[in-house]
Amino acid sequence: LNYSNSWGEKDKVKLQANYFYNDSKTRNLSQTIKWYEAPLADLGTLEQESYNDNHNYNHRFGARVDWRISEGQSFMSRTNFSLQSYDPFSRTNGLQEGQSIYNIIQSGREGDNGGYNFSEFLQYRVKLGKDGRTITVDGRYAIRNTLRSNANSFSTLGTLFADNIAEPNLRYVSSFAPQGETDISANFTYTEPVAKNAQVSMQYRFDYEDQDIEKTAYITGSNYNIAGLVPDASLSSMTDSRSIEHRVGPGFRYSKDRNTFIANVYYQHSILDGLVKGENIKRDFDHVTYFMMGNVAFNPQNTIRIFINSYTWNPDVRNLQDIYDVSNAQYISKGNPNLKSTYNHRVNFHYVRSNIEKGRTFMWMFSGQITQDYIGQKIYYNPETITIDGEEYNPLQYSTYENMNGSSSLRTHLSDGFPINPIKCNLNIMAGVSWTRTPSMINHELNITSN
Repeated sequence: LNYSNSWGEKDKVKLQANYFYNDSKTRNLSQTIKWYEAPLADLGTLEQESYNDNHNYNHRFGARVDWRISEGQSFMSRTNFSLQSYDPFSRTNGLQEGQSIYNIIQSGREGDNGGYNFSEFLQYRVKLGKDGRTITVDGRYAIRNTLRSNANSFSTLGTLFADNIAEPNLRYVSSFAPQGETDISANFTYTEPVAKNAQVSMQYRFDYEDQDIEKTAYITGSNYNIAGLVPDASLSSMTDSRSIEHRVGPGFRYSKDRNTFIANVYYQHSILDGLVKGENIKRDFDHVTYFMMGNVAFNPQNTIRIFINSYTWNPDVRNLQDIYDVSNAQYISKGNPNLKSTYNHRVNFHYVRSNIEKGRTFMWMFSGQITQDYIGQKIYYNPETITIDGEEYNPLQYSTYENMNGSSSLRTHLSDGFPINPIKCNLNIMAGVSWTRTPSMINHELNITSN
């Protein structure tokens, strides 16, 4: 549903609003067969079948307000609200056999989840007399909350050896995990003309993020009744994290006719402060990032546009926590407190050649990315017995995180459109190729996956 209207002299105030609703149900049945070979693991096989049934519905509302206050002042607002319900159900059954192992796999999960998101973006822009001299102030407030997150699950515990085959030891877990997240950001930009077609700028940006996740889990019977039970310390957790980032830097812009060049450099300082299961995590991150854009129009028919930029991704408190996650006893994981930020370099190239008279359009798009200190998974298959809080575990897999180099991706796309006059229609021919290179660690050995 869409609505638009305007008011005032020369339509100074404009409003656009929309509402969207959808309801979806998704079912998936999968079968996995794996062969394990030396030296990565003992000889053996793993066979398992999984069934997933998810029900999801969404309400989304959005509004845009643009107000031209005067010839040199403008104000705009962007409002978004969404309400979501997500009810997942999954079940997995399997068997692992090897030279000295006979492992029965049974796990399942069902949940009743709902949440809402709200965000508001405001911007005020004013011209200070001279063309190109402006001040722009904007801010964003966003809040995300999970209204409820009730999950019941069960999984096998331990490993059963071939000479002692018995019924699997099932662990039934009922958990509740409400969570909330608040984001606040503000941006100040000043531009000053230095020539007829050029201007410099100075920008400061502030970002604040607060996240609270409180998971309470109980080991129950098959009826998932929690009456009189005490939360299980190994499965329950409280995560409270705050992230603050300051970013400041100069910029340059040149624009003449249809040609534009932009270059910005930023220094950013990030602070992460969090608490996970009573463990305090505090880290500082410092980076220098850049952004460059060039748009060159050789003539009305041929245009090239290039974007080159870098950005960072900081690990969160869950990646950094030095605590085991045994919510699924067959797949135990743990964070790495020594992780560094990832640093990404990206380039996008876009070429368009168009001939309106002949109705022909040719487009070539190319993009590439290289990631330094990529945060990948470090996986151990069939690890030795892991003792956690006095209890022994024999999982199928133990994983943690590690900084690795070698992550990259390339993508190119071609499109050629031309008319077919005899039948009065247009034909578009498209082709594309993509390639990714992703590192990981398997049993202490670097593994590179290319697609």
